Amino acid sequence: MKSLKNRVTVALALTMFFLLGFCGRPVMSAETYFGDLCWRIDITSPSPDSWTYKLGLYLHSGGHFTLVGTEGTEAAVHGNMEISGNNLLVNLVGKGTDSDGQWLDNLSATLSLNPPTLSGSCQNIYSWDGGSSSEVGTMTLIACP
Repeated sequence: MKSLKNRVTVALALTMFFLLGFCGRPVMSAETYFGDLCWRIDITSPSPDSWTYKLGLYLHSGGHFTLVGTEGTEAAVHGNMEISGNNLLVNLVGKGTDSDGQWLDNLSATLSLNPPTLSGSCQNIYSWDGGSSSEVGTMTLIACP
């Protein structure tokens, strides 16, 4: 139940910042931690795949957000989230492992989320020594395991 309360609190806070357009906001502390949020990624192209992001969400002075966490058990990721028009734009970068546990893959993810649902679309680019790939799909807010 606490997870649902945290998600609702985060969704309301993000919607409030979005609707107010950051006009006339009071002086804020340097950083506010909202807790961990989890998203299920469902890749639709080039081939079906899925995994989970677990990211801690921080609000910084000036209305900027930072995300820090993991992509499943294979990558450490970090990035930022900004309000742009009617969307929340998220950029994530990370470093992951291959099936042998070697640190090889680099991740760059671009996400566009709907503020009330914190869900939307994603595009991921992976690169490694000798190659790269691009994927597109959806990102859905879920309860953290």
